[in-house]
Amino acid sequence: MLAIVVASLSLSSASNAEFSQRQRVAAGDWTRSPTLMALRGGAAAVQLEEGRAVATKGAAAPNGLPSRSFGYTLCAAIVAVWLCVSTAFFSLSEGWPLGQSFFYSVDTGMSIGFGAVAEAHSRTKLFTIGHVLLGASAVGGAIGIFADSVLSASTRTQSSTYSLAAIEAAFGRADTDNSGTLSALELRDALLGLGLKLSHDELEAAIRRFDCNSDGHVQAAEFLAAVTPHLNANASVEAAIAAAAQQRSRGRLSVIARLLREQRLVLLWAVWIGAGIAWGMRCEGWDLVTAAYFAVGGLATGGLQAPSLSRDGTLPASSALFVGFYCLSGIPIFALTLGQYANVLVQRLISARERRAISRPISAEEYSFAEGVFRDRKS
Repeated sequence: MLAIVVASLSLSSASNAEFSQRQRVAAGDWTRSPTLMALRGGAAAVQLEEGRAVATKGAAAPNGLPSRSFGYTLCAAIVAVWLCVSTAFFSLSEGWPLGQSFFYSVDTGMSIGFGAVAEAHSRTKLFTIGHVLLGASAVGGAIGIFADSVLSASTRTQSSTYSLAAIEAAFGRADTDNSGTLSALELRDALLGLGLKLSHDELEAAIRRFDCNSDGHVQAAEFLAAVTPHLNANASVEAAIAAAAQQRSRGRLSVIARLLREQRLVLLWAVWIGAGIAWGMRCEGWDLVTAAYFAVGGLATGGLQAPSLSRDGTLPASSALFVGFYCLSGIPIFALTLGQYANVLVQRLISARERRAISRPISAEEYSFAEGVFRDRKS
């Protein structure tokens, strides 16, 4: 559900911005048309200064607005109060142990529905209705916060699309013989043209970094792969190319550390699933499939496998506390992980639309408008 909401909001944003991204001049390199790029840059303006493409951040939020960290802290405080009040009520109304009351607060509030225990009094059922509605409101607020972060990411995707197009344009200018590849001589001339003062050995090392397959020629894909990691909101494309040329070779441990950093959310999700499986097998005596059934079902709010009750019909304190905290902290991780990969797919679609819009020749009306703007700037 979260992924669908995020995808819908992002696709809507991309569709609304598509027309504003069409900025290819009928003849010549579009990266040499700063006015068109600035006019149609969308939320993240793209400027050109002396033939250099620079992606700049949008305006900062007005002073006085709460920061995102404050919003997260406030949400956490509200959730804590919500759970404490409901735990206390369930314990007093039904006479349950605090552990079981906490478990039931999470079970109903997060709409999991394990079905391990149930209320016996009408007053408790009436309270549970309000508790579930508040929980749904909290989930809706979390979806709104996450959707906002995804829309912000789609804006960065728009900006990066322009930067990638500018890198391709730089590659085309360096390819003086129009062969579609850069020879070592062409790459050397391009790097020297950026003002890099490299020794012969440093220049050879830079060429090897761009020529990944060591065939003596730099393909466009190799050029993009080398430069793209150095793009940021405040650096020009030329600065990114220079950084790629001067970067030291990364060791295997550095590459592994980067991968771990980029996939830390997925790793955390895997650890959480593994923890649920391990608890189910060790404490409940389930087999591997049943334990995985519990872990995935609980984090996905399916409530497929409930923890076992004791002989007196109550949940053991250890099981109640573990499952309560496990689901309370694991459900957001599960949702964020799925949303992250949904976001990747959405960003790819946005980027593809941006590329099509950039590649489309502008109409005669758009060209006349741009010509008038250029005339006004000159005057």
